[in-house]
This record gives sequence, C-alpha cells and structure tokens, in this order.
Amino acid sequence: MATFTVQVTDYLSDAVTTGDLGITEAMIDLWMQEGAKYVIVKMPKKLWHHFSSISAEKTADGYASERPLRVVRESGTDDDFIDCREIDPSSAKDFASISATSDPAYYHENGKVYVLPAPGADPNAFKVIEVTLPTIDGSADSTIANFPSDLYQAVVKYAVMQCKLREFAFMRRKTQIEIAAATTLLTATATANAAAKTEFDKLAVIIDEANAEFDKIDALLTLGETDSEAAVTTALAAITTAAGRINTAVGLANAEFDLVNPDVDSADTILDTDEDVNRTSSALNISTTRIANGRAYLEEAIAATNEASTYANEVASRLGQATAKIQAGSARGNFGSAYLAEANSRIANGTAYLSELSGYLGQAQIRVSNSGAWLNMGQQSVADKQLLQQDVNSDIASFIQ
Repeated sequence: MATFTVQVTDYLSDAVTTGDLGITEAMIDLWMQEGAKYVIVKMPKKLWHHFSSISAEKTADGYASERPLRVVRESGTDDDFIDCREIDPSSAKDFASISATSDPAYYHENGKVYVLPAPGADPNAFKVIEVTLPTIDGSADSTIANFPSDLYQAVVKYAVMQCKLREFAFMRRKTQIEIAAATTLLTATATANAAAKTEFDKLAVIIDEANAEFDKIDALLTLGETDSEAAVTTALAAITTAAGRINTAVGLANAEFDLVNPDVDSADTILDTDEDVNRTSSALNISTTRIANGRAYLEEAIAATNEASTYANEVASRLGQATAKIQAGSARGNFGSAYLAEANSRIANGTAYLSELSGYLGQAQIRVSNSGAWLNMGQQSVADKQLLQQDVNSDIASFIQ
C-alpha cells in the first residue's frame, strides 16, 4: 500500500515541498497525527480499546498516562494479574490501609496512575491499558499502530482537509495580488486620462486662434483678384464649416472623457471596499465605452481638421495669384494652417494618451478577471474541505455503528 504522504498528495495532484502549495513532510506528519486524535476524540469511550496499548510492568506509583482504560495488578503470584477497580482520588487515603492484593484499586490524578496496595517489584507490579495517540511518519508509514485499519482513510482525509485550507489561503493570496495590480492600473488609467484631457482642452484654444486668422482673410480678398475671390470665398466657407465641426467634435469628446475618471474611480472604490469582481468589471466596461465614444469624436475632429487644411491650402494657392494685399491674406491662411497643424499635433498627443489609457484598462480587466478565477478556485477548495469533513464524520459514524 502507498505511504500516507503519497495518498494525501494523490488527492491534491500536488507534490511535497516542490508543489505550488509548499506542503512539507512535517506538515503531513502533523496533520495525520491530528487526524488520528480527531478520530479518537469522536469515539465513545466504550470503543477506546480499539486505540489502546498495554504498558510494560511498572513497580512504582505515578505512571504518566492521560487516558487509562484499565489497570491490572499482580495479586501476589508472579504474572497473575487482576483488574483494579477505579476509585476517586479523594478516597485514596481511606483505601490505602484496607486495599488487599486480591482486591486492588487505582486512581487517576494529574495525568498519573496510582495503585493500591502500593506497587513494588514482582510479584507486586502493575500494568496500564491506555489510549495512545499515534506518532505517524507519512513518508514511511502506510499503517497506524493501535488504530483500526477501517479508519485509516478518515485520517488521510483529515490531512487532505488541512491541505485544502492551505490551498484556499494560497488562492486568496493570489486574488489579493491581482486586485492590487488592477488598482495600480486604474490609477495609471486616471493619470493618462487627465493628460489626454489637457491636450484636448488646449485644442479648443488653438482652433479659436485658427478661426480668427481665417476670418481676416475675407477682408483681404475684397482687395485681391476678382477671379480668385469666388473660389477663395467658397474655400473659406468650407474652412469655417470644418472648424465648426472640429469644435463640436472636440466638445463631444471632452464630454465623454470627463465621465471616464468618475467611472474609473467607481471601479477603484468597488475593488477597495468589497472586491466585487462583477461590479468592478461592469464599471470598467462603462469606462471603455466612454473612451471608445471619445475616440470616435476625435477621429471626426481629425477628419474635419484635414478638410480645413485642404481648403486652407487652396486659399493660399488662390491668394498667390493676387496682389500684395492678397498675399497678406495668404499669410493669414498660412497662419491658420499653422494653427491647424498644431491642432493636429494636439489631437495626436491626446489620441496617444487615450491609446495608453485603453491599454491600462484592458490590463486592469484581465487582472480583475484573474482575481475572480483565483477566488472561484479558493471557494472550490473550501467546498472540497467541507465534503471531506462529511466523509470523515461518515467514516467515524460507520465504525461506531
């Protein structure tokens, strides 16, 4: 039969010392011995003889024994032992003078056995039949001395129960590590979102400055070449329309991004307070949707910016055909285009921060998912432990019957 250590680890599919749980031989030995004690304590006293051993002959009082079941004493003839009747320790003085070798007595006090009449060398020795708590070496033993074989599996299952508690602690620690990592990522998400919002706040100012330059072109066009005026006027109107689209899109994007931080803070609060995986994932999903909406608006703003730049280039081309005043208008168009180029740069910066933010949120969602998986495994370990406890109690009940 396999050793007890092998039987325990077979339940776990884990190895001693080198396994994930860090279980040692000493732990298994201790848990097996505690399991044997648990079984004995659960037994009615009338069945304790199944777990007993008999001491060697004792010739002096005060034999240490925590659980004596019977005491026998020589009756005056060598090797002729008879049962001693148990008396209360308070009666010992009374019996000391009247106890005969043919009617011996004993009492149990402070973990020791005392015999009356007083013991001595043969033919006056005594023996104690007592319950013994076994010492088990799991790596070498497959049997337990003074212990019914029917209850070996109850002891093995008890040891596995302790392993399951250690397994639960391991899973819980893994859950806490994942939650801490998710919290760190949410903090980084908030930082990236703030940086993105700063870039988009600057964008609105730049677009206003570009619009001011484009507005000045119209006055200069009246002094320029008549043939160019209609085309430039059309282009300017298109630039103004595009600028309006940019303002609208940026405003909508900022509205979405302003809502991301509260959603991220909500997810962070859920993680810190009750570690509710489902609610945290829901909050993170809302943040992800906000970001996706904001990025869509930014893409619309970028498209409008590109369109405005195209018309600005057309204005510059038309103004190149005009007089010095029209050339001044071209300069205004160039200024406006420069502002639009800076706006494009700000949009690129903001988009980069949003991409970083999305990455952090994705990693945080993975961490939250991992923490949920570890927690589920820990809960399964607890459920396994409860089933093992039922099995142990059932084995004990079957033996008692």
